[in-house]
Amino acid sequence: MIPENRGSDRFESPIAPEWTLLDLCEWIGADDGRCHDPRLNALLAAVERALAPERTGAVSTVVLVRSIAARLVAEPHLGGLRLGSALDVPAPSAREVDRTRVPSDRATIAA
Repeated sequence: MIPENRGSDRFESPIAPEWTLLDLCEWIGADDGRCHDPRLNALLAAVERALAPERTGAVSTVVLVRSIAARLVAEPHLGGLRLGSALDVPAPSAREVDRTRVPSDRATIAA
């Protein structure tokens, strides 16, 4: 089950801009509950619009997942597309990456 933040529709998940569309589909497929989780609708709808702008957009999580999966089967090269690229999310700057790095053993020893 996806951990929830109480009092909010937001939830914690491992989904990140670096994930590929195939990673996303595999993560959803690993737990049937995710396929029915309406909290994923906004992300899935955005992915569907990125892959097929002419579509009107489905309202059901299951329909969105099936639509995206069908598109990946029809065009396997799209499976390697990163979410950040598909959704036009800028990559983190080098400075942001540096702030999130865990110090190496050498840095800890030197300190």
